[in-house]
Amino acid sequence: MRTPSSEVIVSWSKPNHTNPSYQGPQLLIIGVILIISSSAILSLRLWVRIRMKRCAGWDDWIMVAVIPFIICSTVTTNLGTKYGLGYHIWDNKPEWLKPSLMTSYFNQLLIVIIMTLVKVSLLISYLRFLTVSTFRHLSWAIIALILVWGLSFLITILVACRPLHAYWDTTLDSSAECSNEQARTLAFTITNLIFDIIVLILPVPTLWKLQLPIRERLVLIGLMSLGIVACAASAVRLYYANRIYNISFDVTWDGYQLWLWVLVEINLAVICASIPTIRPLVRRYLPQLGFKGSSYAQHFNMDDTK
Repeated sequence: MRTPSSEVIVSWSKPNHTNPSYQGPQLLIIGVILIISSSAILSLRLWVRIRMKRCAGWDDWIMVAVIPFIICSTVTTNLGTKYGLGYHIWDNKPEWLKPSLMTSYFNQLLIVIIMTLVKVSLLISYLRFLTVSTFRHLSWAIIALILVWGLSFLITILVACRPLHAYWDTTLDSSAECSNEQARTLAFTITNLIFDIIVLILPVPTLWKLQLPIRERLVLIGLMSLGIVACAASAVRLYYANRIYNISFDVTWDGYQLWLWVLVEINLAVICASIPTIRPLVRRYLPQLGFKGSSYAQHFNMDDTK
């Protein structure tokens, strides 16, 4: 991380280890609510795919594999609050530094894995209804690109420092070398947002051509717009990443909000990707929501693997 200027350091308050400002337990509360919500929606998705339609596919199992990583990330993030996350950087105790950096490091690995798997799962689910060969080939190409993207960032994190433990062990001599964390973090956050947008708009041309009743069209638009919420969370995360590295340098205070929005983003990604698949369940028990017609199923078939 780039060293803050003397003007920034001078603006910091004096250390307060007696009664420091703290952002509270919102990270834990929101994190638990989100993981319960995403797990519940995913469970409904599996019920539809396994019990009702008997068409579970790779997109479902990949999303199932994501949940343990999200749980680990939620636990790791909240563990960081015991070591300074949520406090101002100047109020952090020296003994918090090493465990704080360790939780940050392992969380970075988890987030790359989660973001990669969620996008791949979404793109594979598109193959269920993208019948035009051009879009299918494009989907596979983007899947390959995202896998390379995720693997590349995973490797850069794994070799972030030489030796690796120099990332969290600041007592090592000057022979230890670490890569530019600021550049890596901002590059990942920006490219992640770009891929989110690409994945969101990819099926739009196909969906735009559908001949649907107005009510079903509105429902479809509503389902597709859910992904915008996850993109918005990604944009907010980018704001806090830029603030940490270029404005406040208050990595533990602003980092609290950054990791909060990371949890929001990864859980919303699972929720938004799963809601369209529970359409048959909603159609059976809540037909008034506009899922009772057959034209929707005919044109936007996410129930059968192609």
